[in-house]
Amino acid sequence: MTNHSGRSLEIGIFDHIEKSSGSANIGELYRERIAYVKRAEELGFSGYHLAEHHCTPLSVVPSPALFLSALATHTSRIRIGPMVFLLPFYNPLRLMLEVCMLDNMSDGRFEFGIGRGVHPYEHAYYGIPTLQSSEIFEEALDVILKGFTVDQLKHKGTHFRFDGVPVADMRPVQKPYPGLWYGAVKESSVIYAAKRGLNICTNGPVEMNKRAIDTYLETRDKYWKTADDLQPHIAVPKLAVQRFVFVGDDEAKAVETARRHYAVFLDNINKLYSYYGLTDNKVVVPFDKAREAGVMIVGTGGQVSDILNSQVERSGCNYLMLNFTFGSLSGAESLDSISLFADCVMPTFAQARCGLEVLAGA
Repeated sequence: MTNHSGRSLEIGIFDHIEKSSGSANIGELYRERIAYVKRAEELGFSGYHLAEHHCTPLSVVPSPALFLSALATHTSRIRIGPMVFLLPFYNPLRLMLEVCMLDNMSDGRFEFGIGRGVHPYEHAYYGIPTLQSSEIFEEALDVILKGFTVDQLKHKGTHFRFDGVPVADMRPVQKPYPGLWYGAVKESSVIYAAKRGLNICTNGPVEMNKRAIDTYLETRDKYWKTADDLQPHIAVPKLAVQRFVFVGDDEAKAVETARRHYAVFLDNINKLYSYYGLTDNKVVVPFDKAREAGVMIVGTGGQVSDILNSQVERSGCNYLMLNFTFGSLSGAESLDSISLFADCVMPTFAQARCGLEVLAGA
């Protein structure tokens, strides 16, 4: 299936690796997740995108690079990357070099998600001033992208300084650097990403997705190969829509299972707000409301297929980023769900395929 953005649909996986989403033993949980990604690769999923969070049960991977390096050695085709690395949390020289390592370890399969972080508590734990996080993000990104292409890194800024650091011995496989991803829900963030040619992942109801993608395409047309464009070598960026998905043999049982485990996800995503007693600030999207909005997709393979095919057509996305591991779903339940999805849903997307195509000029 080819949509108006000119590319065939790709299907990837989004994951937090919540503390509750598998074995209570964290080492075993990591091993379960590696097996899950290996199975996803076998089933034909295009990419695996891992969130970064700190000091919360929403994630037990405070260093996504460590987990992704393990995945690089256990997989051979599926593309892997953070969604997103929180740039203010890193020394940009160190992160640039680690991205080079990851791209080499994965033979050029790395996808580089970038962001500033949206949780003030996580910023506070690392001594990052939230009100300056956007400024720090921009400067760190400038340093990192320069570091991929110069022999000596020179930078004098407000937050970072590098005086001729020799970096010529480390280069990513992908030239000039791996594809950049950005989370874009608000109109301002969609326009920001479009001006810079970043791949985007958006969320919310399908009407919101369509507005975001239309805005992106209109803006991208104006800014492609201008001074603002960070990826002029990519003619058609990836325009992703994120969804929770659970597939079962019986609709009623699938709904009951997803509802129970999604309640744990809500507890996890709200943990830091609850910890400090700020109940008014909780991120609460009840299960039934999420289903009504089309953000939570639950049912048999046929039902999930109908909903997703309709959403892809209506939104114009060229990438689905699906979370099959939310809340307290066990490793076995998540594996069963993605297997049913691969058997019953993926074939209905006429041109869904393995791997990410080589983009024009890459």
